[in-house]
Amino acid sequence: MGGRRPPRTARCWPRRSSRSASAWRRSWTGSATSCASCPRRGRWPPTSRPAWPSPSPCTSTATTRFLTSTEPSDMSSATPSAPVASGTIKQISGLPLLGNALEFQKDRLALLCRVARECGEIGGFRLGPVPVVMPNSAELIEQLLIDKGDEIHRGRFFDAFIPVLGTHSILTRDGEYHRQQRKLHMPAFAPRRLPRYAEAMVRCTRQVLDGLQDGQEVDMEHVMGRVARLIAAATLFSIDEGPLVSHFQKAISVVEAYVAHAMSSLVQIPLSWPTPANQRARAAISELRRRAEEIVAEYRKHGEDKGDLLSMLLQARDENGEALSDEQLRDHAVTIYIAGQETTAVALTWMAILLAWHPEIQARARQQVDEVLQGREPTAEDLPRLSYLLQIVKETLRLYPPAAAIGRETLEEVELGGYRLPAKQFIMISPYTLHRVARYYPEPERFIPERFRPEEEKQRPRNAFLPFATGVHTCMGNHFALMEMQLSLASMLQKIHFELVPGQDIRPKLLITVKASSARFIIRHRTDVS
Repeated sequence: MGGRRPPRTARCWPRRSSRSASAWRRSWTGSATSCASCPRRGRWPPTSRPAWPSPSPCTSTATTRFLTSTEPSDMSSATPSAPVASGTIKQISGLPLLGNALEFQKDRLALLCRVARECGEIGGFRLGPVPVVMPNSAELIEQLLIDKGDEIHRGRFFDAFIPVLGTHSILTRDGEYHRQQRKLHMPAFAPRRLPRYAEAMVRCTRQVLDGLQDGQEVDMEHVMGRVARLIAAATLFSIDEGPLVSHFQKAISVVEAYVAHAMSSLVQIPLSWPTPANQRARAAISELRRRAEEIVAEYRKHGEDKGDLLSMLLQARDENGEALSDEQLRDHAVTIYIAGQETTAVALTWMAILLAWHPEIQARARQQVDEVLQGREPTAEDLPRLSYLLQIVKETLRLYPPAAAIGRETLEEVELGGYRLPAKQFIMISPYTLHRVARYYPEPERFIPERFRPEEEKQRPRNAFLPFATGVHTCMGNHFALMEMQLSLASMLQKIHFELVPGQDIRPKLLITVKASSARFIIRHRTDVS
């Protein structure tokens, strides 16, 4: 059913070097017991088709004193190959001067998997001279982002987004301003208000499906991108597909390419420098802002409550009775539009791939849709009875969280798991690797929606599932996104079968989000329904 299997001869053990035989045996033993995050370990496939990361061969590790410990670290729940000496956080090996910067640039997911595999619950790597700490347990992440949330901020990781989203964007700010803006945003995303968006979500999904021909070969990333784009425009601005949405999308494509390059480049070139890429990016950013300003001005002029997200932001008032400025509304609108459509499109694409890989799960989901809906369009009231679809959505987000790496930075000295992190310490949290910790998710590479039955979810730590981050920067649109994906999936299962074009080598690649390297599908209309 599509997607080329990884070669049986693929290696996930250390390449043999000039080390002694005893050292070789030690490294082999360690790799064999700690490669849960590498899906190529053992016999393939392991009963069900896995969803594999983009791995690289394990290499030797090193321990570096770039952090100090205040007490002996309890690593009893870490992988057996990751002992940590008192006073140190284990760091993977890297090149002189560059550290792991080239690995990060080439394949970020492989690097993050390597840190998790070799270091266990907490480890480190270097981007040039800069040490980065990576906690990889629900307990440490809760300690860091919730218990010590006021001592952590987004820091320089989000610098590349500031020219794009603006200085007023809630995604690029911290501290008191972030708290105030978050408070103003929350009513727009309150669960009680979400049903009003359901009709638009279903309508936009159906609009895209109606344009697909039986037997047509499509790039599912483009299809799901259009679904997410139409839903974002309808729920945020109350506009349908047309010139405005087209202008937005062209500008966003240029901007996303700029941000992806800026985040992966070893040398940061200021946007003000007149390179061809920068000139294209600046023009696209200006176009985005101009279009958003026009929309805000139109809303201000008519003063009509359209029941959409922008209308609610226009009505929002802070504790002093002050409304949002035009500049704030512009930046918030651009942020919500870009962030909402990008992450949803990525998740829907992976969902289609996983269901194509697992036709038995696809069939069970379609059966539930048919039994519950009886041929009518889904509504928000149907969601509790479409529980298996929600499990599929969550399991997709577990395997392929759109935001696979979350960057943070300490404001002051922080203690984490017995280690003392200095001020301005870079921290990388990876939902991608956290979601592959076997003690939270046995057989972590398998696609098993039943993991998210309510009784199963209650048995896991609350921060073992982080597709929407956690703490003060938890995604405000998490309930909106879950409803959107559940309703869109129900609409799709009523109309089409998910079938991959054979022979593709489908692997995850981390740019801004975790995208599939290929997602070619053949559209198959259902013939058992009218």
